[in-house]
Amino acid sequence: MALVPYPKEVLAEFKKAKVALLTPVFDRPDYRFMISAVNMVGHATQNGVRFAGMGVAHRGKTTGSRNRLMETALATKDATHFLWIDDDHVFKPNILCNLLSRKVGMICSLMFQKIPPHYPTIYQVSKESEHLYHCFVKWPRAVFRIDGCGFGCVLMTREVAEQVKPPYFEEQTGQYGQDLHFCYKLRKLGIPIYCDGTQSILHAGYEVPMYGEEDFMKYQAGELDKVRKHNEEAGIVEHGAQPVEINNVLV
Repeated sequence: MALVPYPKEVLAEFKKAKVALLTPVFDRPDYRFMISAVNMVGHATQNGVRFAGMGVAHRGKTTGSRNRLMETALATKDATHFLWIDDDHVFKPNILCNLLSRKVGMICSLMFQKIPPHYPTIYQVSKESEHLYHCFVKWPRAVFRIDGCGFGCVLMTREVAEQVKPPYFEEQTGQYGQDLHFCYKLRKLGIPIYCDGTQSILHAGYEVPMYGEEDFMKYQAGELDKVRKHNEEAGIVEHGAQPVEINNVLV
């Protein structure tokens, strides 16, 4: 399928952007990630986007590698945007341009866990604690607000990054992970976080398969079917759309 050309006003914005690619690497990048990255850079360059280079840091401990990458990116004075892309994700060539076209401070694509049931890594804060989250299981095919996200594919402006004081990423077992800690800092600063529900990437599993939105939907359909069967057996009558909690996830 041919990619749809961008409007002139969007192309003009692309020419103002200079993007630093930031990738924590555990062992070696998945070859499908490398192909995706090359195609993405080629597509973005053809549409006028410039690049400030690519930062790679070993993520024996992800927190440390993300902090080093952020320091390096901020030291690259002419970089206007930072694109975080993990080395085990696969995406379409237009992912960067599409996120850039949204013109917001921080935005992510739809991302999904590599293990079943492949829940999305986009979150709402729980009413119980500001460090406890529920993942979204429904979303609009549009740009929408979220409270936190994983960093598999996240685009942020320099202005957003500069407002966060180091250490940019921290991890507290039982409370929050390093990616959600960064999002927590943004919320405290009053900086909104967005997800583009039209952009979806794949997560490379521990074996060959790739996992994404379709896999999550299959599992979710099974979970909802279990709830319906339970209600039928218990004689519970459903009256319209009601909030249901499934595996600690709000529907």
